[in-house]
Amino acid sequence: MKSNASYLIAFPPFLISILVIYFSKDAGDMVIKEDHQSIEFVQAIDALNARSGGDCPEYTFQGILNALGQNPYYGSPMYVFTDAGPKDNTIENIEEVKMLAEADDITINFLSTGTLK
Repeated sequence: MKSNASYLIAFPPFLISILVIYFSKDAGDMVIKEDHQSIEFVQAIDALNARSGGDCPEYTFQGILNALGQNPYYGSPMYVFTDAGPKDNTIENIEEVKMLAEADDITINFLSTGTLK
């Protein structure tokens, strides 16, 4: 996961803003970094630690919905780092994520680092 963050900023131009989500059993924390904060972006990823364990699958879509509710910059990419499948992939959640992401032209990129289900 951490090498993925370094890869994302290695090739210019670095994106205007990046929204990073790390999921825990309660839908996770959110970190927002802008283009001039590429080093801080990697540091935020490096500082992440799995907590509590044993909570697979995770509330992936709730985390995404929480992030989309924070007024991300129009056109900002979203990076979802996870090591587990979603437990909240209902039709309603999927449709709401699609609607909100399309409204703000947000591209959601998933980076998975495991096969937990």
